[in-house]
Amino acid sequence: RLSGNNFTFERYKEQNSDTTLNVWKNETHKGLVYSSSIGIAPKFNYFSLTPTFSYKADFVERFQKGTLTKTGSGTDSVAIAFEKGNKVRQTFSSALAVSTKIYGIRQVGFWKIEQVRHVVDPSVTFTYAPDFSKKTWNYFQEVKNDSGRVVQKVDKFGGNKTSVIGATSTNKTRRLDFSLGNKFQMKYFSGDSTRKQEKKIDLFDLNFSSSYNFEADSLKLGNLRTVFTAKPSQKITTTANTTHTFYAFNSKKYLFETSPSKVANLVNFSLDLQFLLSGGELQNSNQSNVFTKQDTSRSFETATSPQTHDKSGNLILRNKAIENLRVPWTLNSHLTWGMNRNERKGGKFTKDSQLIVSVASQLTPNWTMSYDATYDLVNQIIRSHEFNFVRTLHKWKLGFRWIPYGFGAGYFLKVGLDSPQLKDLKIQTHEGENLRDPF
Repeated sequence: RLSGNNFTFERYKEQNSDTTLNVWKNETHKGLVYSSSIGIAPKFNYFSLTPTFSYKADFVERFQKGTLTKTGSGTDSVAIAFEKGNKVRQTFSSALAVSTKIYGIRQVGFWKIEQVRHVVDPSVTFTYAPDFSKKTWNYFQEVKNDSGRVVQKVDKFGGNKTSVIGATSTNKTRRLDFSLGNKFQMKYFSGDSTRKQEKKIDLFDLNFSSSYNFEADSLKLGNLRTVFTAKPSQKITTTANTTHTFYAFNSKKYLFETSPSKVANLVNFSLDLQFLLSGGELQNSNQSNVFTKQDTSRSFETATSPQTHDKSGNLILRNKAIENLRVPWTLNSHLTWGMNRNERKGGKFTKDSQLIVSVASQLTPNWTMSYDATYDLVNQIIRSHEFNFVRTLHKWKLGFRWIPYGFGAGYFLKVGLDSPQLKDLKIQTHEGENLRDPF
């Protein structure tokens, strides 16, 4: 499998005045990145072996160079400046994953349950990447003083102001990741004895994961993370997460070395209940409430018939399209509860609980509205909430996002073409920070 053959180019230009030096800065940075990965997935009996290799090449036309200088006190210093010249940085990483699946089936045979299946999915992955700051790769310049001492190592590719060219990695990677997945499923029959129908459902998932960093100075064994997920119905999802550390608090020793009866300390627990409700529909959506050319001969009374009168004799006009309108809506809510404490120092747990609500509705065929809010159940305050309205105007869209108060308070008004190719053709105004587009 060959994937990720991508080329990315970016040009960055900076023009500003430095009032301190009274000079005009005019810098241009360019970056070209090529990335690719290759992997195979052969199977040996019950095991899957997946080696992968990722390669990346970064091209720049200006690089950093350091020059030894002296400070006012006479100590050694390094002045860094850009020089013109094409350079290429080639980096890579590799990984090897081994996985298998183990199945366990239990015949039940009571009520309508036929059998329960347990699928165990263990996986181990080893990842390797070298330290590219070594002399072998020649990506760093060693600036030495007269005595031969290295004053500073200068990253030749550092300082590039494009987002595609980053600093050169100086960390060697040798890490072992391991996980254990558990999926519990059930097969049952629905219907009566004459019309039985076999069905399968997923009861819950229970997954464990951790890692071991061979390059770490201490605390090589990573935290144990546990995730429990259950979906009793299509509209309800329950997720529980825990994090345990294998080390004693305020120590670099394993917990069992200081407390033989314990293996791990709990540092994080969170519970998330998600409810998704929806309803309503737009009936007769193909029946426009705006007359077409063929409708111009019809009178308003005909279009809104039948006609009735109220007790005072006033005429009541009814429109079938309006009477058949049932507003579509969705309600997505998250109820979260968690407790945390410092991974290394321990101490008391701090509790956190929030209710996150998101409501969306299509008020008319052309109007949509949404409301999002986060309520802090511990401090009993509204953390954030915002309204968003979008109106379709034939080939255009009108959007208005409003945050009444709190973090990011403000508004965003936008009118633009409803086309991915012409999305930059727009008129907008906004007040406030970190406001997202209405559409």
